[in-house]
Amino acid sequence: MKSPDPETLGFRWIVLGASFLVRFLMFGTLFSVGVLYVEWLDEFQTSKGDTAWIGSLATGSSLLAGPVGSALISRIGTRKTAIIGGFVMSLGLFISSFATNIYVLFATYGIIAGCGGGIANLAAVVRLTDYFKRQRAFAMGVGSSGVGLGAFAFTIFQQYLLDAYGWRGCILIMSGVTLNICVAGFIMIHPRHHPEFIRIQSTDENRNHSSEDLSYPVKIDLHESNIPQNNENANSECSKRPENEFLIRRESSKAAQRKSISKDANRRKSSFFQKVMFRMKFTDQTIALWRDPVFLLLFTSDFLSWIVQFVPYVHLPERARLLGISPIRSAIIVSSMGFAGAVGKLFFGGICTFFQLNPLRTFTVAQILFGISTLMSPLCRTFEWLLLYGITFGFLSGSYALMMVIPADLLGQEKFSAAYGFLLAGEGIGVYLGPPIAGWITDSSSSYEASFYCAGAVLLASGLVLMLNPCVQKWKSR
Repeated sequence: MKSPDPETLGFRWIVLGASFLVRFLMFGTLFSVGVLYVEWLDEFQTSKGDTAWIGSLATGSSLLAGPVGSALISRIGTRKTAIIGGFVMSLGLFISSFATNIYVLFATYGIIAGCGGGIANLAAVVRLTDYFKRQRAFAMGVGSSGVGLGAFAFTIFQQYLLDAYGWRGCILIMSGVTLNICVAGFIMIHPRHHPEFIRIQSTDENRNHSSEDLSYPVKIDLHESNIPQNNENANSECSKRPENEFLIRRESSKAAQRKSISKDANRRKSSFFQKVMFRMKFTDQTIALWRDPVFLLLFTSDFLSWIVQFVPYVHLPERARLLGISPIRSAIIVSSMGFAGAVGKLFFGGICTFFQLNPLRTFTVAQILFGISTLMSPLCRTFEWLLLYGITFGFLSGSYALMMVIPADLLGQEKFSAAYGFLLAGEGIGVYLGPPIAGWITDSSSSYEASFYCAGAVLLASGLVLMLNPCVQKWKSR
């Protein structure tokens, strides 16, 4: 009997819920850093550019922690990796509550908490692939919606904690909240450990054992058998059987041991050569990928986009405060971005699926509108207009869901894994750089207008770059 299909297990929906919860807690905590950013400016009296590094390091580290997470998953498994990631993130937040300067926060909140969250996030994504095959696109969409919904919920929640307990108490409570990532990780068992799988595997093993027992020599006790005892030939054969059986088993054991040693040696040799060939192949694929003009076009656009995408989450609350808007209303603006982002991911993924729109063209139009809206954002000076900008920004940022499809469409499925890995690395670097650069521009110009004009120009450039794709495709085909 074959093991059941994981997509027939009702438990897969619980795993999907656990994966959603991991991203809800992890990204919700990091993407609501803007409300803490305002408090850190007042507490430490540091520049906007320097202080912005805290949130940038946290989110950037979560993206760049992918290789570490992959190594841990290969070494100890997905479930344990998720639990460790959640514990490390919680530990980083706990230590951050005792920070005496922003440099301590760089290490604790930015690197430790960020890397822990990134490791847990990767484990949550990988576990979904074990349970969902045909419904994988749907599962990924539901799981990734936790990013926006987490930002929506935790921005207001952390603002409430700040008003009640201060920033140190807020982070201390959040360290306890993020421990629930460990609980979610504990739930994410592998399909083969599901009781239904174990039951069927045990049945199969019992059947195999029973069939194997029939092939072994059997020692017969004449006093308990129904064989006539007056058969002298049978008695003589049965009296010799224990000795023959012992000799046969000893020779079989020696032969099996020699065969096992030979197999181990061959396995080590093949493993060594496989590793060498894999590394050579990986190197060739990497070189070929970076020589591909289409990939370079995608990487450039994605990198430019992610220089800006985290900027409003960090700087918009402070900009709203300078315009005389209350902290709770500033938190509502950032929350609206998170909620609109979740809606945008479902919208852009849905229209491309059901209306069969070209993902690259749809993404290009969204990126251009993305840039135009940010270029116009300095004109927004009231709560209502900033709220409208936040919703527009979040909704258009949801088009990023298409970047999980575009590389495979343009480069081929065989290059998708390597290409998407490099795109994530570029995004992490972009997140590292964007908010601090925006802060330094604000410090030098004494206004947020210049930084948001620059951010809009960069976003617009990321969309316009993609319009070169037809020309690049023609040049590549020559």
